[in-house]
Amino acid sequence: MTLIKRSYVIAITSTLGLAACGIKGVTKLVGGNANIIVAAIAIFSGLIATSVSFQFYQIPNLVTSTVFPESSSVALSLTDAVAYLVTAGIMGVNKVILGNLGWSASWLFMAVFFSFGGVSMTRAVRPVLIEMTKKIR
Repeated sequence: MTLIKRSYVIAITSTLGLAACGIKGVTKLVGGNANIIVAAIAIFSGLIATSVSFQFYQIPNLVTSTVFPESSSVALSLTDAVAYLVTAGIMGVNKVILGNLGWSASWLFMAVFFSFGGVSMTRAVRPVLIEMTKKIR
């Protein structure tokens, strides 16, 4: 559970870092060197990718195989479809935010989304992890 929480904290912090990099005039704060901002963007993007990828690949398989052991492939397909539907809606809203308010507001929106997702995911996965621990013993 600590790994999942830590991953969400990294994702949220990195997203806020990207939002800060998008603020006009930040380059002046770091001495006018745009290469520092480019390096920060690359690091923050990499941190987001690594923290979200574990959850993307591991948690749905864990949940579906534990909760629906007889039909885990069907449950995994349904989970994937629901996740796609939710993500499409969020990206649609994010597109409007990006077009009207810019990159910083867009990254702030994503940080809020990661926060809500992290809270709901850790609450939802806790019973599954407890059940998985019982099966192992």
